[in-house]
Amino acid sequence: MSRTKPGVSVSEKELLDFAARHIPERAAIPKRVKIAHQLPLTGVGKIFKPALQQKEVESVVRSEAATAGVPIISIALDRDPQQGVVVRVQAGRRPKLQAALERYAFRSVVQD
Repeated sequence: MSRTKPGVSVSEKELLDFAARHIPERAAIPKRVKIAHQLPLTGVGKIFKPALQQKEVESVVRSEAATAGVPIISIALDRDPQQGVVVRVQAGRRPKLQAALERYAFRSVVQD
């Protein structure tokens, strides 16, 4: 995890350009970057990946719902040993949102 120097700011585009110049393998160059001001941490200061993953999955669900014009009533995430992350969404216009979420690696269950 890296931080900028005090008083220095950087944009997502600048980070993408930097990555494109410094990462030799084209497939490893990120397609998008999201700047976070704070990451969830464990008690010893390491990034707490389950909470970060949950935050990102919820962000994707909300973004897809907004794009589809579907109102979300509630979102709940579970971890299933066989299925991995399962997101349960209660929303209006269920089929439209379910179709939008099917392209992601997490399993989604959308209910009216």
